[in-house]
Amino acid sequence: MDAFRLGDYAGALRIFRQVIAADPSDIVACNVAANCSLRLKDYPSAIEYFKHALQLRPDEYHNVSGLIRAFTLDGMAPERDELRKHIAELEHAGKLPDSFNYVFETFDAGDKKIEVAEFPEIQGSYGERYRFKIFNSAGKEIFCITLESDALEQPAWAKEHPEEAAAGGRKFSLDGYASDSRSTYAFYDGEPPYEQLCEEVKEVLAGKKQAISKTAYSSPHPIPGAE
Repeated sequence: MDAFRLGDYAGALRIFRQVIAADPSDIVACNVAANCSLRLKDYPSAIEYFKHALQLRPDEYHNVSGLIRAFTLDGMAPERDELRKHIAELEHAGKLPDSFNYVFETFDAGDKKIEVAEFPEIQGSYGERYRFKIFNSAGKEIFCITLESDALEQPAWAKEHPEEAAAGGRKFSLDGYASDSRSTYAFYDGEPPYEQLCEEVKEVLAGKKQAISKTAYSSPHPIPGAE
């Protein structure tokens, strides 16, 4: 675990492989080995370890989210889509925590790579629906854009849009997070289509869509979802 925390994923993986060989029922070792493989971009290995962990404990949510991310990053669309259907079933059955989210798409924008996660359940003060994590060419996360719904804004919005609110609608915003600031790019009456969001995120990254408000931090803040 020390090697993993220090970023020595290859060294950590060698150790955890020995642990798994000695005790194939060690689910923690399987999970960490899978995450080491993810960081090393050895997606077939990550998939193997996540699947083994899920054999030991079916539908354990850490390994479910890890497996679908591995499918996504490896371009295995049919497997990803099938697991996404199962995730919807688990969500409907109340078998996932409210904070559960999973990566289901990745795309490039210039020299940047974007991973997109969905939050099936909107919860918390700034409930997220989608999180777009932006990585530079070196693989470091440098920015994050979210579609979120501020809980404090919902009562006033519901008064202005009673029919939409009664049908479960909410007010959303498109927000960007850097280590030194938070920016808001748009507001929406109701949830916008995902395809529209992708185009707007690309416009933000290309400098074609400017922030309508921006708050600078007095000290560095962690970017949401940063590993």
